[in-house]
Amino acid sequence: MKHARLSTDASGWDDCVLLVFAKQPIVGQVKTRLTPPLSAEQATTFYALSQRQTLESLRMAPFKAVLCYSGELDYFSHTFPGLPILEQGEGDLGERLKRMFHVMRSSGWRLCVGGVAMLLLCSL
Repeated sequence: MKHARLSTDASGWDDCVLLVFAKQPIVGQVKTRLTPPLSAEQATTFYALSQRQTLESLRMAPFKAVLCYSGELDYFSHTFPGLPILEQGEGDLGERLKRMFHVMRSSGWRLCVGGVAMLLLCSL
């Protein structure tokens, strides 16, 4: 099986934005499938650390990352200062993904490459 490789050359990525969907880490509301064997507190700590590591890593990416959050604005603006953020709004994940796609599309973004809880949009 052949795998596509992403170029490390940053040219061509300037017009792309990655939407990252994240919940505020609240005990009992995140990573519930990890309990058991983890406690709810351990699962929340794991999620918070993973979220922070992911978003900090994206700061060095050749494209802009935008955090689409669910929770309190204060938590995200203080935890990830300088990172553009958008509120996901209400509904199931499909409805929230669709809403953010339409928000970005109305802002001029055209091409979308999606994954689980992520959208990469590029202007054409």
